[in-house]
Amino acid sequence: METCELIDKCGFLIRYSPSNQLACQGFINRYCNGELKDQCKRKAFKMKNGTPPPDNMLPTGTFLSSNN
Repeated sequence: METCELIDKCGFLIRYSPSNQLACQGFINRYCNGELKDQCKRKAFKMKNGTPPPDNMLPTGTFLSSNN
């Protein structure tokens, strides 16, 4: 399966990967490279709105608290 074309520009991964590498790797495996790639809510938001979602939006569509 091909890697998501937005992975290098993903605000969530850019912001949270350095401090939460293990958790982010799970999202990358499932959403960016895996079976849930077409279900990524971040990607759907970008396609619908033409702008990226907030960095604290998970690929599942839920939001991390803003103090993270």
